[in-house]
Amino acid sequence: MVLMTSKWLLILSFSITKYITYNSHLTIHVFTEEDIISAFALPESTLVGQRIAKNLLVEHGANTAKDRKLIKSGVESIHCVAMLKPMATGISAWHDEIGEYLEIAFVRMLLRKGAKAQRITNLLHRAIPYPVVLFTKISGSNELNLSFSHKRLSQVGENQYILDGELLAVTVTALQSSFIKQYSVFALHKQNASDLRILYQRWMDHASALQASHITGSYQSVESMPQASVLRENVAQYHSKRSELEQLRSQIKKESQISKKVDINIRIQSLKKQIDALELDLRQS
Repeated sequence: MVLMTSKWLLILSFSITKYITYNSHLTIHVFTEEDIISAFALPESTLVGQRIAKNLLVEHGANTAKDRKLIKSGVESIHCVAMLKPMATGISAWHDEIGEYLEIAFVRMLLRKGAKAQRITNLLHRAIPYPVVLFTKISGSNELNLSFSHKRLSQVGENQYILDGELLAVTVTALQSSFIKQYSVFALHKQNASDLRILYQRWMDHASALQASHITGSYQSVESMPQASVLRENVAQYHSKRSELEQLRSQIKKESQISKKVDINIRIQSLKKQIDALELDLRQS
């Protein structure tokens, strides 16, 4: 009983201390937003620390009155943390017929409680013409959302950039004491990237590994592009099937006909097996 009490006291003390030493040899770190940003180990010459006016997001990211209202009511503040350019990083710009990566923007955004975080995050990525590493936090929350999206030239408007593929977002909890190593992999000097697009993709691959760690409970670093591709696909399928499973569970509760309940239950059992198989693949990847 004394041991159980000590453990609970240790857990509770996370909220009021940043570093805790347990049994004189184990240091447990409570990650903050600044810790995650600093994990990228950006050169000092790239740091900006400049506030971005909310109206700029309204002007360049919102095409409808509804989106403009979401931004005005939901965004507390936006800051440009850093701008990575070839001269400061030693990493070449990237050029192709679909576009170019001349710099990578690091942006942090604070949202108010109740804000439509997913939609506003998407709007910000659309508004900035560069690939963005975005750190989004909702006021009062202990969670930080880290998001990425490739950009390409639009085939409609001249020199207009649009999102290239799905937005990749992963939630980073404030307490990650058992996964300290998963953040050090983001350090700029560890990426071995020949150009800015490859660099950005490397960070996206690490974010995919973070997503997988939330499912499996352990972090496995990504060693190759094929491995990263399989990992992204498995994580996407896992979340898709989990969402479908929740919908079926809700549906079966409302269904009154026995025959339809049986059919839904068969689908539920099949989905569970598929989810278990995907989780096994993620553990073994």
